Amino acid sequence: MWATGEILSSAAWGIGEPVTNDCGAFDGVNKKWQSYPCDTPLNVLCFVDTLVVVHERKTWEEALEHCKSLEIQHNLVTVESELDYIRVGKRIYMATEEVWTGLRFLGGQWWWVNGEPLNNQMLPSCPEPLSHCGAFSKTNNDILLMDCTKKLHFICQRII
Repeated sequence: MWATGEILSSAAWGIGEPVTNDCGAFDGVNKKWQSYPCDTPLNVLCFVDTLVVVHERKTWEEALEHCKSLEIQHNLVTVESELDYIRVGKRIYMATEEVWTGLRFLGGQWWWVNGEPLNNQMLPSCPEPLSHCGAFSKTNNDILLMDCTKKLHFICQRII
């Protein structure tokens, strides 16, 4: 399991691995994971992941407040590019079928919580009265319009 709680695929382990249930390291030669006791001195690989999947069911407003209350500044996630869709789709496999994003219909226009208007997506200019918030669907990797009072898991994105 990653430090984030996500499960590492069993297909990524070397033959006969994992031997221990402690820690794992990637073997660059055979391109597979191996298990090691956690106190084994190894080189460290770090990366910055700006997404936090929250496995609590909250309304859109509650989710937004939760993200903003995190120790490091976060907001609900913006999903605009193809890479964003792929990245979010890979992160929500353990979440509800849909997760809140930072998309909201306000003042007659669709906006992301970061203040940016919606680009390159065809959404109704006059959505149904109870469909003013955007959720990401893990079923079809797309944005769905939903009732903002529905309680879903959500994704916070660190503001860089």
